[in-house]
Amino acid sequence: MKPGNYLSKPWGRAFLALVLVVAIGCAANADGAFFHWSTHRDMLRQVSVYGILACGMTLVVITGGIDLAVGSVLGLCAVLFAQLSIQRGLPAFAAIGAVVLAGAAAGLTSGTLVARFKMQAFIATLAVMVFARGLAKWISGGQKISGAIQRPDGSFDYVELPAIFRQLDARLLGGNIAAVTLVFAACLAVSWVVLAKLRYGRYLYATGGNDEAARLSGVPTVRAKLLAYGLSGAFAAIAGICQAAQEQQGDRGDRWQQPGGRTRRDRPDAARRAHDRLSGKNPQHQRGRRIQPADAHGRHHRRRGAAAAEEGKLRLQDSIQKLTANLR
Repeated sequence: MKPGNYLSKPWGRAFLALVLVVAIGCAANADGAFFHWSTHRDMLRQVSVYGILACGMTLVVITGGIDLAVGSVLGLCAVLFAQLSIQRGLPAFAAIGAVVLAGAAAGLTSGTLVARFKMQAFIATLAVMVFARGLAKWISGGQKISGAIQRPDGSFDYVELPAIFRQLDARLLGGNIAAVTLVFAACLAVSWVVLAKLRYGRYLYATGGNDEAARLSGVPTVRAKLLAYGLSGAFAAIAGICQAAQEQQGDRGDRWQQPGGRTRRDRPDAARRAHDRLSGKNPQHQRGRRIQPADAHGRHHRRRGAAAAEEGKLRLQDSIQKLTANLR
């Protein structure tokens, strides 16, 4: 086979991209860190949640749609899994089953709006995204669900996390691979089987190519879209379970957010100072200043905002008075 024929195949282009990444890594190896397996093991652990989400999103995109709700469904399922397993004490298999069903239900809701009610996928999944985020906030009471359970009097009871949290966050095969990476590999295998080995995989491709032509050819386009969005929701639920296990808590995942669930306010001080340097702020001016807690920092900015608003209001009133005087 000629070299040009390899690039016409998807696997050929993927292999070429992999070779390019490896070449760049060998050239910029960070003092040999690129050549240690621990670097790639930790990288795979960090991207596995994204990879699980991508498995479901791939099915939706092939049908010609998009699912904006996967991030919020992930947060909802992370909160639900933590509450069921930590606070309710459900067995691991029951909690996982309930959470996956909840994620699939969210995906099927999006699929029903798109396939049966002919709504634009962008609008339908945006609505489900807002609903899932609000539901997660209502379930969690606006708090992260962890082993610290608050009593009515304000004190806390600390309970031991279920074993499933440690198992999903463990390193297997002699510490050479993370458990969540194996979960990602299993989800990848399921997606491949659906797309390459099942009849419904052909239906997904046909629906994405031309929805109307596929329907007239006898392809059940509605069921194909429901399958795609349902699996996308189920994969988002699995990703939420893995994220809850990695964080040892259920976080509803308000954005802007990283896979670890941290916002800018949650960053350690060292990372915040590095961020200030990159953004052009001079850390020399901050030497000797006492670092304020996040709440005090927020109150300070709110007071400044209120003072600025009041000053703007006075200036506006003064301008109106001057304009009225000139008109007279």
